[in-house]
Amino acid sequence: MLIGFACNKIQHEQDGLVFSGWYVVLPPAGAKGSIAYGRITNKNSTAQRLKAAALDCAEETLLHETVLESGRATMVKLDAVELPAGTTVEFVPGRKHLMVNALRQPLAEKCRATFTINEKSYTFEIPFAERK
Repeated sequence: MLIGFACNKIQHEQDGLVFSGWYVVLPPAGAKGSIAYGRITNKNSTAQRLKAAALDCAEETLLHETVLESGRATMVKLDAVELPAGTTVEFVPGRKHLMVNALRQPLAEKCRATFTINEKSYTFEIPFAERK
């Protein structure tokens, strides 16, 4: 089920937003959760706000960020992620990511991802892949 693709591959582009390099980490055998990573570039001249993300291959998808608290890394649930004008926001190990809970079995090769930015939804497919 491992799928190879370029890390910077544009998967979806609409309304001045570019989604690239998105993938769900292939979980260890028997694991019910995982993490998803990728990038969102906001080419607009105004800031945008990622309010939610959902994957059809999981019961729950949460916006998360790893932060240091008293010298320890802790994951924090985010209510939203700001996408400043003219910038790329990365969802990468050790920082922002999507926490993917209760994966549906058997795993498909791809998940249909829906990102809600402001009041609009953006949907496209993202693959499962080994963590990069």
